[in-house]
Amino acid sequence: MARESETANFYNIHLKTGINYTYTRPKVDSRFLGVELAYNNEFGDYQKKLEELIKVDDSDLIVVNQKSMFTYNWYSEYAFKSSNQDAFTVGLYVGGLIGLEETDMFSGDATYRGITLGLRLKKYTISLIYESGQNEIQSSKLGLTNQL
Repeated sequence: MARESETANFYNIHLKTGINYTYTRPKVDSRFLGVELAYNNEFGDYQKKLEELIKVDDSDLIVVNQKSMFTYNWYSEYAFKSSNQDAFTVGLYVGGLIGLEETDMFSGDATYRGITLGLRLKKYTISLIYESGQNEIQSSKLGLTNQL
């Protein structure tokens, strides 16, 4: 069973594409409204723990363990530029899962929201993401992306 202070790591492969309206000024880029579609595949100790919890016979325990999922995000982002290639970014988003598998243990919407902070250096961005979802689920993520 899970203990309150227990932690487990997870890793993911995350591919996304999106479109947005961008208003560019010399020192600030504003992306007022954008939409992103993403594919996530999660793996690691956290997924193994979820598999163990599914096997526990507890009617009060709800486990949604969907390793591969498609998501959508509506977002707004601002980039404060220190040069043409470098910037500090801050963003807000809200989203949900597309095609969540309904089971006898879970059905309904799975929505989430978050804030991002990033440092863009040329074609690379280091991001810190704080996200919260339903049932007081919260997570923090550190990411590295490359612009193609």
